[in-house]
Amino acid sequence: VVGVVGVVGVVVVVGVVVLVGVVGVVGVVAKVVEFGAFVTFLPGKDGLLHISQIKQDFEHLTDVINEGDKIRVKITEVGRQGRIKLELVD
Repeated sequence: VVGVVGVVGVVVVVGVVVLVGVVGVVGVVAKVVEFGAFVTFLPGKDGLLHISQIKQDFEHLTDVINEGDKIRVKITEVGRQGRIKLELVD
């Protein structure tokens, strides 16, 4: 499920190591919601790819991304509550 290309930093979130700034983590879209998509990049660990991070033009998010799609993302931030923000990598 996961492929890693480069590491910039490491953060521990509730006992799970999260690679912040990793360029090219391959994850699977777990759920598409109105404001973006939740992507599983480690077993049991999801991050949010906000709709604003998708540069492609579309009418509905599901026109460009669907549950089960494998996509390449970058972990950009881990919030104080452990929420993980993602950015789409071309």
